[in-house]
Amino acid sequence: MVMVAMHRVVKMLRKGKQMVSKKCGILFILLILLGGCINMKNPAPKTDYYTFEYPPPKNTYAITMPYVLKIERFEVSPIYDDDRLQYRPEAFKRNVFSHHRWRTNPGNLVAVHLTRDFTHASFLRAVITTESIPTYTHFLTGTVEAFYQRVENNQWHAILSVIVLLVDETAGPADSKILFQRRYSFQEAISVKTPVGFVGGMSRAMQHISSTLIEDVFNTLTDSTES
Repeated sequence: MVMVAMHRVVKMLRKGKQMVSKKCGILFILLILLGGCINMKNPAPKTDYYTFEYPPPKNTYAITMPYVLKIERFEVSPIYDDDRLQYRPEAFKRNVFSHHRWRTNPGNLVAVHLTRDFTHASFLRAVITTESIPTYTHFLTGTVEAFYQRVENNQWHAILSVIVLLVDETAGPADSKILFQRRYSFQEAISVKTPVGFVGGMSRAMQHISSTLIEDVFNTLTDSTES
């Protein structure tokens, strides 16, 4: 009788384990389904990507110079070498707008739009960005020194600053001649206090710097040609 009783106890324990196992399985499935419902109700925030938008300059120059200008990618200060939209809420602090990013690195943004703008200005024989044309007479490069939004006294401003180097290589790389190195800085007031408003302000700052730089390059090349 003792053996029969023990057999019944073992059988009951096995049955209990099976029931616990089934309950655990059902609970696991319910947790997965519940997690799926939560994710559907609260999807991951959408990331928005931005670039500059402003009209290219018009061709107001009466001459076309026999020069080929190569525009190289701009370096970026380590503080701003990031594709996230960055702002300064107060002194010494830098924050970013979550889920709002530039389409590419600030150095690429500046170089791409300068290439477009110099091409539209149409006073050079060609404007290139790669080695597809092996010979060029001048090259332009630089560093993005500041690229952020400043918040001060409840006022928003887009801040853009670049250092630009223009080099003459008409005599070959061995005899390169620096024509100028200049800093171009501009701050643009932002009336719409949103990430889109910030991007609009940066676009206007870039437009101002680009037009000033184009005029400076034109005058410098004109002077070097006449001298």
